[in-house]
Amino acid sequence: MIRRAVFLFLLAAALVLGYYVERVGSGVYALAHALPSVQLKAPAIPKHVVPVPVGNHPAGSQPWFLVIGDSISAGISPEEIGHARNLSFVAGVQATLAAGGDSWTPDDLSCPAVTTKTYYAGCHLAFTNPLLGGEPQSTVAMRDIRQHLPSLKFILVELGSNDLFALQHDPPGKMERELLSVTGRLGTIVHQLMASAPHVPVFIANFYDPYAAESPSYVEEVTYLNGAVAELAATTGATVVDFAGAMGTDRPITRAALCARIACASHDIHPTVEGEKLLAAAVITSLKSAGVVSADIGKVVSVSRWQD
Repeated sequence: MIRRAVFLFLLAAALVLGYYVERVGSGVYALAHALPSVQLKAPAIPKHVVPVPVGNHPAGSQPWFLVIGDSISAGISPEEIGHARNLSFVAGVQATLAAGGDSWTPDDLSCPAVTTKTYYAGCHLAFTNPLLGGEPQSTVAMRDIRQHLPSLKFILVELGSNDLFALQHDPPGKMERELLSVTGRLGTIVHQLMASAPHVPVFIANFYDPYAAESPSYVEEVTYLNGAVAELAATTGATVVDFAGAMGTDRPITRAALCARIACASHDIHPTVEGEKLLAAAVITSLKSAGVVSADIGKVVSVSRWQD
């Protein structure tokens, strides 16, 4: 039996965002595209369905960092809808760095529903992020890098989750081929970013399994992709940001523990505010390990200080 999930932004998404959440058989919830890629007008977007992105385009010599992600980076979660501030992990990273003396502006080019394919072709929800201006993430990212490379501190890539969950209905043979394709496309993206920004540290987020406490889960697919991310990082010199470890889905986890970090109560795969704090901490840990920021940077600051 398939049922449409009941939470605000995805109800609006049936017409505007192109997503729906469906319940499949034994209680597994799966995210899928609901609409074809069509040109929609910005005035049709309900207020607060997609939070305003963190930061802005780089300007002058102001230090900045680039985030290329999907709805996880965008801060979409039932808990966060309607807040005056974006409560994504990106906001937590910005606030924590600022508290430690590094006032770096995020260039948050996140686009809900983006895949490793539409990173180049154009995410059909690009209009939801004013920093994209309706353009593909690749176009905007390359332009910002080209124009402000000297002040770029690091790049964070958080892509691939939508590719993964789109494979839910594929037969095993096709799924294996598609997983190989996803890792290949992710590698192409990372290599292009590194070529465009030599000597700028690049970080790649791995994948948490939002169904880790369900049966069946995505454990095999997520494990495969996380292994591919680790190998990509090792061969390119990038650094892995361990989202799987942060959310606790790289090991057995109870449903209660998982749902404190992921919005299970709303039948959703996105982080709760507590989950966002854990993801922000994972980014800070990776920045420290790569020597991008001082080891003296403290813990993730209180959510009340995000985007002060």
